[in-house]
Amino acid sequence: MAEPVAEETPAAGPLCVSVRHAGGAVVVAVAGELDMLGSGDFWSAAEAAVTTAAGGTLVIDLTQVVFLDSHGLGALHRVAEAVRPHGAALRVVVGRDRPARRPIELTGLHQVLSLCDSLEEALASLSGP
Repeated sequence: MAEPVAEETPAAGPLCVSVRHAGGAVVVAVAGELDMLGSGDFWSAAEAAVTTAAGGTLVIDLTQVVFLDSHGLGALHRVAEAVRPHGAALRVVVGRDRPARRPIELTGLHQVLSLCDSLEEALASLSGP
């Protein structure tokens, strides 16, 4: 049973952010360029999703991100900080061969984020430790 898209936020630049519920988690899917122009739209959607995911799990899906700069990395770090007081777990989906993976690893942000290679892996991790 597919769950409906809860919200879609049009971006000012070449970025699309959608929020939905899947497998007991709130999933924020990002497509396009997560940069200076789009990081604000991403943060707005993610900030609302943090509240919705309180006590549960928030999944940020970056598999369709084609470019990630320091503004996008900063927004991801803000999300990681924002989930803590809400008691939510955070999973970030970014496949090993996706463009967003390298900047996350180069900056050491992968040590703060729980990275998964696929949405299925992220959702499966909800039932495990």
